[in-house]
Amino acid sequence: MSWGKIDPDNLPDCVVCYADSTITLPIITAYALTKVKPRKLKRLYDRRDAMLEKVREMYFKHGRVAKIEHRTDLDKKKKRVKGRSGRSVTGTKRDA
Repeated sequence: MSWGKIDPDNLPDCVVCYADSTITLPIITAYALTKVKPRKLKRLYDRRDAMLEKVREMYFKHGRVAKIEHRTDLDKKKKRVKGRSGRSVTGTKRDA
């Protein structure tokens, strides 16, 4: 089931596999793990006391904790994201 992510006109070009997630997830996970370099461990548990103290300081200083923006360039305007495919209804065409 595509939940509207696949245009019905493109279905002849798509590969469809009906399978149970208990079979497919381990296969896809194993494939992904063999294709990428392992990430460096963050060890957040080891740093939790320092991080909690920083949050406490921010709270007592301002009376609240500000939300942190996760964009790299905060000077640029934030883009409005409509969704994964840019279409909300199956079968509709994108504006050119």
